[in-house]
Amino acid sequence: MPLIPDELYYLNDNVVASTSLLPPTKNITLTKGKTLTVVDVMKKHFTVSSNGQKCYVKSDYESCFVLARTMTPFLEITSAVQDYGGQQARKAKPFATGPAGQMKRPDFVPVPTPDTRAFDYKPNSKTTGNERVAQIEKRIDSNLMYDFETISPMTGDRVQTSGTYCSYCHEWFQTYTLDSDHVITSKEIGEWFQNIESLLNKNEHAYKKKIQDSLAGNFDGARFDSLFFKASDGVWHGSAQGALLFFNNVSNLVLTCKTCNQLLKNDKKGREHLSQSFIFGPKFDEQNPMGIENSVSLQDGTGLGDAVEKFNQLKRNRRSIDAHLNIFISNTKRTNRAREMLHADVVGNKTVAKGKRKKEEHLTQLFSIADDRYPSDEDDDSLDDLLIKNYQTTLELSQNNKTADIDQLRLRAIKRQARIRQLETAKAELEKKLSVLNDKYQTLRERCKDLERTKYEKQQKKIKP
Repeated sequence: MPLIPDELYYLNDNVVASTSLLPPTKNITLTKGKTLTVVDVMKKHFTVSSNGQKCYVKSDYESCFVLARTMTPFLEITSAVQDYGGQQARKAKPFATGPAGQMKRPDFVPVPTPDTRAFDYKPNSKTTGNERVAQIEKRIDSNLMYDFETISPMTGDRVQTSGTYCSYCHEWFQTYTLDSDHVITSKEIGEWFQNIESLLNKNEHAYKKKIQDSLAGNFDGARFDSLFFKASDGVWHGSAQGALLFFNNVSNLVLTCKTCNQLLKNDKKGREHLSQSFIFGPKFDEQNPMGIENSVSLQDGTGLGDAVEKFNQLKRNRRSIDAHLNIFISNTKRTNRAREMLHADVVGNKTVAKGKRKKEEHLTQLFSIADDRYPSDEDDDSLDDLLIKNYQTTLELSQNNKTADIDQLRLRAIKRQARIRQLETAKAELEKKLSVLNDKYQTLRERCKDLERTKYEKQQKKIKP
């Protein structure tokens, strides 16, 4: 697979790089397990960046680069070593357990994630944010996402976003609101490690090869020595690193809504939760037997999270997911309309607000009539007829609404015309009154002039000797 620029990669083997393409140059070794970013890809070499320093690697080493977002790597712990009977082996720390046997997560060994942020394990916390990106990309590649526009409840603007379904209940949500759930819990993983420890310590020769064979196809080929080690006192231990890698492996994760994850499943064991669900139940149990000693994966090495997603692609479950998608699309449109109505009302566009409110009221009435008249438990044989009648009723109701709207408009037009005639009559009467008043004014004005003329003539007579 060609390397992708600006992506983060893990090295699954040592790689020789050069500090420059032109002499003088210096060769350096990039060690196995190192994380680096591919900056540029050329025909004979590619440029990588590690800790801000660029170097150049020949294309021959391409197979040593593993895309970080596609798998959880199994890294060697670069710590001190101990001499076990003359053999050098890495010093691995056994995972700590609490009173109930669950692992103490603060003691997990940090492992780099696709954005190079170190895991920060705290009690009762989860760190699957980066793995959720890989889960979402899986949904995109499988065409299990729905892109749509939503009206922002903050600004009222249109925002492009996406939605996908909850793996447990099939309801659709905006993608960023979903949780990333660990199907197999940390407690289950801890119990499994303890069971394997017990078997190895009882009879190493009888169980070691069996466990190695069982792990051969487990979670991208987990190695036995990445999960277990033998201390200098001869006691077998499970590695905290291995527990962590099993726990946050993408194959153990599913996208779920908060109701399923935090209320219904919560801290239940994965198989217990799935067995109690009518969606999965006995059929899922039969098709997906667990591996050795109730392993953290199935007998064929598949993670339980991947098994859940595969089971969801059965015809009956796909019909359920598609039905919930149609409901999600309809609800999204109606939610957008309600927000547009409020936004129009706020900015003073009363006409638009009223129009959207009326449309929503009509749709609510249509859905109510359809549900009341044709319940969902009708016989399958009459389903087609019911759909046709449903469409006819919908069209009739729509036509009735249209006819009622036209009648209302006509009534408004008649009332408006009558009002106009009233106003025109009142105007004519006012014009007549105004004309009469104007005539009286002219008459009074002439009389005033006559009085002034008479007064002037009298004054002139008095002045004469």
